[in-house]
Amino acid sequence: MGDLGSSETARRQGRKTGSALLDLGVNSDFAPVADVPASTSSFMYQQGRTWAFGSRKTSRLPNAFALGLGDRGALATMKHFPGLGFATKNTDDFVVHIDATKGELARGLRPYRRAVANGVPLVMLSNAVYRAYDRSHAAGWSRAIGTNLLRGKLGFQGVTITDSLDGAANTRGISTNPLALKAAKAGTDILLLTGSEASSRSVYQSLLEAAQAGRIPSGRLTASYDRMVALKAGL
Repeated sequence: MGDLGSSETARRQGRKTGSALLDLGVNSDFAPVADVPASTSSFMYQQGRTWAFGSRKTSRLPNAFALGLGDRGALATMKHFPGLGFATKNTDDFVVHIDATKGELARGLRPYRRAVANGVPLVMLSNAVYRAYDRSHAAGWSRAIGTNLLRGKLGFQGVTITDSLDGAANTRGISTNPLALKAAKAGTDILLLTGSEASSRSVYQSLLEAAQAGRIPSGRLTASYDRMVALKAGL
């Protein structure tokens, strides 16, 4: 679809995908990818997951696909905010630090500006660390990125979700629990867990205990709850 460059083709494919998902009882799609590759060294480009090198084309096509999903009543998820175009290694396998400046990262924000204007319901936050925005925390558990940048500057009012926290934890040699707590405290609404059922239960229990102990402010939890209720109401 990237080679064709047709917004109508991308939207039509979004409709087909949405219909196929709903036939299976699935109402959400963790797609489309909206990363703008900085070069052929981009791991997303090498995996064949990008649309184009240009930010305008990359803004236009995945947003058309997302609208197509919405045409059929399926929820689209733009990812991986604020963009993995400069990443040369997979964040599922490595701890990735991106040293690009805010000016260099700006072109990667263009697809999200368009998505916010189109009312995209979900945005997935990257597991990479963007030193221009936050020198210590990956986007999924960075208030500077998920709240100040995405919500504050871009005006996003929908639901945010992490990339796989299990993958991020594995690359860091730690359990998923502390990353889940950081993400919840930072303001990320949904935590994506892709490991075992036992790991998911452990994360849930640790978050419940943290909430009961006041380590996650009740206002923070209520804000996420309200956004998710609104998301469900729109289905």
